[in-house]
Amino acid sequence: MIGVDEELFCRINRQMISQFGGLYVDAARNVRDQNALSYLVADQQNELSLDGELREIAATLAYRVITRHVFVDGCKRTAMQAAFLLLQLNSYDVFASNEEIVGIARAVGDGSIDQQALIDWFKTMTAPSPPLAFSSAPPLRTYA
Repeated sequence: MIGVDEELFCRINRQMISQFGGLYVDAARNVRDQNALSYLVADQQNELSLDGELREIAATLAYRVITRHVFVDGCKRTAMQAAFLLLQLNSYDVFASNEEIVGIARAVGDGSIDQQALIDWFKTMTAPSPPLAFSSAPPLRTYA
């Protein structure tokens, strides 16, 4: 399975700040807690190597980024974007609307839901992508 590394997290955060606004501290790649970022990336890689349930891994990753305030700003946006990217890289589809995503991220941020509730939400709003059907494709053309 494919994971999200520290560099990609920082790029996602920078993109979220650029797109939606917020404070960005360039010298630190906007990282407020480097130890927390390193830990959650390592933990994610470990869980992926042990073939953990992907939606639980993604939800846990998002929950930790939000609740541990890993970045100076944009934690909720970065957390959800990184979690969905993790799922999409591993052939999962996301069915939640933008409003639902914002609502659940805010609920984590204000403490009104816990980690298990976020895991349950991810399991409801995502599913494995259907396999590609190559059998219906026309045959390749050969040239003499």
